[in-house]
Amino acid sequence: MATILPRAPLRPIPGRGLGALILLLGSPLLPQPIPGTALWAQPAVDSGEADRLLDATAAHYRDIRSLCAQFRQQLEVVVLGRVVRSRGELCQEQPAYFSMAFSDPQGDRVVADGEWLWLYYPSTDERQVLRTPMDRGLGRFDFAREFLDGASERYRASLVGREAVGEDTQAGPGATVETVVLELEPRTSAPFVHARLWIDPERLLLVRVRTEEPNGSVRTVELSDIRLNPEIDPEIFRFVPPDGADVITRGP
Repeated sequence: MATILPRAPLRPIPGRGLGALILLLGSPLLPQPIPGTALWAQPAVDSGEADRLLDATAAHYRDIRSLCAQFRQQLEVVVLGRVVRSRGELCQEQPAYFSMAFSDPQGDRVVADGEWLWLYYPSTDERQVLRTPMDRGLGRFDFAREFLDGASERYRASLVGREAVGEDTQAGPGATVETVVLELEPRTSAPFVHARLWIDPERLLLVRVRTEEPNGSVRTVELSDIRLNPEIDPEIFRFVPPDGADVITRGP
């Protein structure tokens, strides 16, 4: 049986300060948003069409056994006036396996092994590992689970418009993906106050997700080179804490 460690204080991060700590923890509570900084001013319309697209996309994801993609992430920490960027490869496999292997910062990892969600950021502290029970921590990384499962009951969805984003690697260098943009407002408690989804309506795939968190921070994740049902080495979903690292368990 795993030993539940006490909530030990996190070590200071040399040269990074609070901005890196926010990224490490997925933005802990901070003061409320600064007026005028929200990204949700564009009016949203046509909730019926939005619900139909969400339902169709959710049905498609239920048939996907595994998925890998390149990701780019940007975290705007409004209260600190900082922007933190990262990139790497994301893979997931049903029912409960997930991996984010960062190429920038090199060596950082997020791994869900079916029981625990592991977060290891050697770029900030190579001696510290965080882990959270799967049912408490995976949602903010698994977009299909967070935004598509039971979407009609959990969110008020509106169709905002269309936008060409990212790079469609299947169509060739420089090609963009034509997406439909949806805005989601949670009906119940959620880790964010607003979300926008950029969905490729041809392939019914999420290619960009942007969330505004209660503290005002804005996180944007964009996916490219999306590969459906690849064969994935099981070792990708295995994490062993480095020798000498402190493993801190958060949650029950």
